Amino acid sequence: MDPVEAEADDEGVGIADCAQSPWDGIECEPGEPAAPVVDPVVLAQAALDSATIALPEPHTSPDGVAQLTGMTTWFWLDPASWAPVSARAEVPGIWAEVTATPTTATWTPGDGGAAVTCAGPGRVHPGTAGARTDCGHTYVEVGSYPLTVDVTYEVAWTSSTGAGAALDPIVVSAELMVTVEQRQAVID
Repeated sequence: MDPVEAEADDEGVGIADCAQSPWDGIECEPGEPAAPVVDPVVLAQAALDSATIALPEPHTSPDGVAQLTGMTTWFWLDPASWAPVSARAEVPGIWAEVTATPTTATWTPGDGGAAVTCAGPGRVHPGTAGARTDCGHTYVEVGSYPLTVDVTYEVAWTSSTGAGAALDPIVVSAELMVTVEQRQAVID
């Protein structure tokens, strides 16, 4: 069967001639338009638009209390939120599915310090002496700071046509106000 030749509009949808329709099971009279020809990348974008990608919920360790100057504040997200998100869009005869996978969390501490990029969600402090993290920051000045986290999702799509590719990454952000205090110990 010859490939469909149709002009696509600005949304990637065109109408094929019935006699040239490559879709099995579509019946129409010769000369009548067949089913719309949809560019699978348009469906992939529609699937992505319908995907529910939650905003991150930033946490520190210790969580919910003032942080201390000179001590590393651990940054973390709920590990259950660090999972791929998939969505599908379809029209008769064709579908496209997207999967958005979190890849990095970039934390901006808000005190003028350098951003910290973590390859995962970080983790809660285990409560043991000597524990270390590569996903944290040491505040040196007392104050309140807007801690921001940007989670980057890599996005890929596949379709029933066999086509597929990567789409532009998605970045979702959230902010948490962090209070930093100073403590002093008295030693006799």
